[in-house]
Amino acid sequence: MKNQLEHLEWDSSFFGYPVAKIIIHEFNPLKVEEFIKQAMKEQVKLVYFFCPPLSIKNHQHMLSRGFTFVDEKLTYSKKTEKHREQPFTVIQYNGPVTDQLISLSLQSGAYSRFATDPNFPNHEYERLYTEWIKRSVNSENAIQTLVIKKDKLLAGLVTIEEKNGEANIGLLAVDKKFREKNFGAGLTRAADSFAFNKGFKKINVVTQKQNLPACGLYKKMNFALADSTFVYHFWNHEQ
Repeated sequence: MKNQLEHLEWDSSFFGYPVAKIIIHEFNPLKVEEFIKQAMKEQVKLVYFFCPPLSIKNHQHMLSRGFTFVDEKLTYSKKTEKHREQPFTVIQYNGPVTDQLISLSLQSGAYSRFATDPNFPNHEYERLYTEWIKRSVNSENAIQTLVIKKDKLLAGLVTIEEKNGEANIGLLAVDKKFREKNFGAGLTRAADSFAFNKGFKKINVVTQKQNLPACGLYKKMNFALADSTFVYHFWNHEQ
């Protein structure tokens, strides 16, 4: 597969500056230099750089060339299954996009590279995760949004998306006021059961290695690690 700088129209339009991405399968320092020159020439402000986990030497090279290491992205997968009824109710969300819903979406992205990279200038994390939950509730990028309610409040949510014929957990969050009640496990089981009932054979979820609670949850729920990817951001500060 050819490595190339791919301009991202949606990200560029939403953030208000040129954004592109690079996916590489074998690290080559000379190629890294070519990508930097190309990004500068094409006046790209931000480049997402995805690659397999690097050695310490190659990682240090990336940092020395101005890349910011923002994430080790982990993909967990399992075969779908139908779970028994739970001690609390998970229901389909059909209401409007409320402040509570947006708060849960933002909490789900607390470890996101959009939240942890300090170079973002315009509250991109908040805007992105607000847009994500809006599009999920409106069924633009999710096939289902499930929630747990407690004391008339939204205690947690999970969105289920479809990609390449497989189910994916998109957003998953439990409000900080309702944690340690197994709601995260309940939402995960509900998403798994929903995917099973819809005929999906496999369900996946992407999280960050530094998000230890999420990684622990998915391992507990019998998800297996399927892939690991290093993610860097390159900022063209001349733009």
